[in-house]
Amino acid sequence: MTVDYSKKASGAKRLLDRFGSYGHVKLEISTSTGDPINGETITTTEYDLTAVDLKVSSDLITDGLIESTDRMVIASSDVKPSMDNKIIIGSIPHKIITIEAVSPAGVDVIYKIVCRA
Repeated sequence: MTVDYSKKASGAKRLLDRFGSYGHVKLEISTSTGDPINGETITTTEYDLTAVDLKVSSDLITDGLIESTDRMVIASSDVKPSMDNKIIIGSIPHKIITIEAVSPAGVDVIYKIVCRA
């Protein structure tokens, strides 16, 4: 028996649509072209995420990497984040501290992103 994890990703997105918010959390991706000597052009694109914005669980704070003021964003797998992106919550930019992809059988279902203002 095989499991279709793309259907699981769709189910996760439906739950985030129902209980989360769309547009309150954005993923900001910046790309640069050119070089620093001759001139560099930076293009920034914002993607609205279907996501839930939560306080960080106290059990994650124990190792010192995560702080009590950090936020946990659980986002659908529509747009893949990377460590050099930013998360915008409301209008406040946040640096990404960790990204955990929930990926059974190699299919990204959701992303758990810890970020800091």
